[in-house]
Amino acid sequence: MKEEEIRSKFVLIPLEMIEPNEGQLEGLPANPRDIVDRKFDLLIKDVLMFPEMIELRGMMVYPLENKRFIAIGGNMRHRALTEISKMSPAQINIMLGKCSGYAQLSSEQREHLRNTWGEWVKSKEKNVPCGIISKETTIEQIKAMAILDNSGFGRWQWDMLANEWNAEELTEWGIDLPIMESEINTDDFFDDLDDDGSKDKGEKITVTIPLEMKDRKDDIKSIIEDALSDYSGIKVK
Repeated sequence: MKEEEIRSKFVLIPLEMIEPNEGQLEGLPANPRDIVDRKFDLLIKDVLMFPEMIELRGMMVYPLENKRFIAIGGNMRHRALTEISKMSPAQINIMLGKCSGYAQLSSEQREHLRNTWGEWVKSKEKNVPCGIISKETTIEQIKAMAILDNSGFGRWQWDMLANEWNAEELTEWGIDLPIMESEINTDDFFDDLDDDGSKDKGEKITVTIPLEMKDRKDDIKSIIEDALSDYSGIKVK
């Protein structure tokens, strides 16, 4: 491949030189994706546990006129790394201890993770691997890249996940598992409260989950609460 045919470069860029997409690039709307607190906490833990993925995937950025870069792909990872950059090595060690699978690692693997992140947060640059989009790229192409980077064209085969994967691990990795049949009966799942504090049963929705997921009841309840957070007057019990 000729040098002039290369459209992007893979380089290390200091975290502070990368801006989240907030609509500051003319013609490009702000990043349309958001993340709830519970999922953001899982993302931070996943990034801490798998720093290799940051190196393998990197971020997709575009150079701005102010010599900084705007994140086109990887805005959530940028947020996670920004949060990690504020932690001390001791705080990172505590967070790692809360990560699923960390206790099962060998002492050498745990030490490697602690050292990797300890060195990163103490470094001046806090470099992040990035693919730089060429300045010749049109704004329409950049808009397409921003959406395509977050598009999920495939779909999960739920029966394979249920039979061949660990449900607890999948939840820790941010997968929202479907809610299916279970012995759990939540007839009073939703209760509307009158202004005077008395109960008004109103309309009810019953949610059931599979028996093998009964230990994840609280996690599933949190998912439902997150999904309904924009609707006032709904109570999850």
